[in-house]
Amino acid sequence: MSRGVVHLVDDDAAVRTAIEELLAANGYDVRLYASGPAFLGEAADLLFHLDLLLLERGASLLEVVEVLHGRHAERGGGPA
Repeated sequence: MSRGVVHLVDDDAAVRTAIEELLAANGYDVRLYASGPAFLGEAADLLFHLDLLLLERGASLLEVVEVLHGRHAERGGGPA
């Protein structure tokens, strides 16, 4: 039984593979992405309708986190 899904973003394929193997060995399903924009493009349904501008600009991971934090706060969520 899976312990949950982890979405892993890293631009280094070797790092992605190593972390994926570690997480999978501990019962997690892992989805791999080579960049923030790749993650946004493939997992957009998870991200509360992020602005398409982020995809067009090639947003950094920090920008993605900032937007997610803002969306979470807008929905009445507590500190992330």
